[in-house]
Amino acid sequence: MNQKNALLLLFIFYAALIGAQTDTFDLNSYKARYDRRPAMSLDGSAVFNGNYASRQTAVNNGQAAARLSWQELRNTDELTSFWLLSGNLRGAFNQISSSLAGSTRYNSGDLAFSSQWAKRHYRPDNRFWGWSGTFSADGDLSSRRENDRRFITFINPAIFRGKGRIEYAEDALLASWILEELLEAGITDEYYGYDITELARTITDIIGNRTFDFRRRRIYELERLQSTLAELGHSQYESFELFAILNDNWAFANRNFLPHGNRLTYGAEGTAYHWWSRFNDSATNTFAYNGAAFLEYIRARVINNHSGGEWSLRAQGGYQEIMDKFDKGDWQAPRESLFAQLSAGYSYRWFPSSRTSLTWTNTASMSWGERESGATTTSGGLISFEEQASWTSFLELDYFVNFQWSFQVRASSNLLYRFEQDLLRLQPFLRFNTVYYFF
Repeated sequence: MNQKNALLLLFIFYAALIGAQTDTFDLNSYKARYDRRPAMSLDGSAVFNGNYASRQTAVNNGQAAARLSWQELRNTDELTSFWLLSGNLRGAFNQISSSLAGSTRYNSGDLAFSSQWAKRHYRPDNRFWGWSGTFSADGDLSSRRENDRRFITFINPAIFRGKGRIEYAEDALLASWILEELLEAGITDEYYGYDITELARTITDIIGNRTFDFRRRRIYELERLQSTLAELGHSQYESFELFAILNDNWAFANRNFLPHGNRLTYGAEGTAYHWWSRFNDSATNTFAYNGAAFLEYIRARVINNHSGGEWSLRAQGGYQEIMDKFDKGDWQAPRESLFAQLSAGYSYRWFPSSRTSLTWTNTASMSWGERESGATTTSGGLISFEEQASWTSFLELDYFVNFQWSFQVRASSNLLYRFEQDLLRLQPFLRFNTVYYFF
C-alpha cells in the first residue's frame, strides 16, 4: 500500500513538472488585465499601384507619404479602451488618368486627419457594452483639371453590446524568448510556466511607461527585468551575458502583436459623409448618411506559441440616403436604398524570429443593394451599395531594426466583380515603408 502511494505521489509530481515546462505553457492562458500601451510613430512609405480591368486601359502609378500617429490601448478587468489620432501627408507623381479623350498625366497632394476611439465596459460574467467612433477629414489638390480640389469629411459612431474579450499574449511570448535564451546561455538551469507568467507580468507593468528619455528609461526597464529574474531564481549575479540577452530582447522584440480569445458583438451604427469638389468654376456637393444594425464575431488563437490565427465574420444591413447639389442650385431629391453586407476574414501571424513578423490576411465580402444611374461611389467607407463581390489578400513582412525603428513590406491584391456591370477588376499593390516610434 505504501509502495502504491509512493508511486502515486511520484506520478503526480512528474505530471505537475511536465505541465509546468515551457514547451507545454499555453500562451492562450495569459491575460494582461492591467495593460497600458501608448505609442507615437512616424510612418514613411513609397507605393506602387496597378489597375488592370477588362475593357479599360491599364494604369500604373506611384506615390510617397508620411503619417504621424499617436495611440493608446488599455486593458483592465472592467474596461478595454483604444484611441488613435493621426495625420497624413501624401504626394502622388506621374499619375495617369484615362478617359475617352485619352490619357492625362498629373500630380496631386493630399492632407488628411483622422481619429478613432472605442470603449468596452465589462461585467464579471465577461459581458460588455460600449461605444466607438471614427472621424476623418481629407483635402487634396490635383493638376489633373484646372483648379481641381476636393474636401471630404466622414463620421461613423456606433453603440454595441456583446460577450467575450480579446486578450494579448505578446508579453508572455517575449518572456518565453528571454528565458529560453537564458537557458541556452547557461545562466539558468530550468524554467517553468510560472516563471513565464511572472516575467510577462513585469513586462506588461513597465511597457506602458514610455518617455522621450530613452537612455534613462532603458536603464530602469532592464533593472526591473533583472530584479524579477533574480526573485525567480534565474539570475543571482550580474553578467555581460545576462545584460546582452535582456537588452537585445527588450530593444528588438517587443513590438509584436499576438491576440487570443473570442468576442461576439452586436449593435447599431450610423454614418454621415460629405464630399465637396471644385474644378474650373463648377462645384459639386454630395451628402450621404445611413443607419445599420450589425453582428460581428472574432476568434483568435495562439498557435504553437510562435504564431497566431484570427477568424472574423461580420454581417450588417440598413438604410441609406444620398443627396447631390451642383453649383448654387438646390439639393436634389435623395436617392434611397436598402443594403446588406456580409464579410469573412482570416489572418495568420508568424514570428520566424524575435525581431521579425510575417502576416498573411485574406478578406472576402459580398454586398447587396440598389444603385441608380449616376450614383456616387465614395472612398470614405460609405458607398452606394450594389451587388458586388470582392476578395482582398495581402502579405506583410515587418522587420525590427530596433525598438524605435522597423521596416515593412506589403504585397497585396484586390479582386472585385460587379454583377450589374459584368466588370471584373484586379488591383495589385506593393508598398515599402519605414516606421519610427518616438515611444
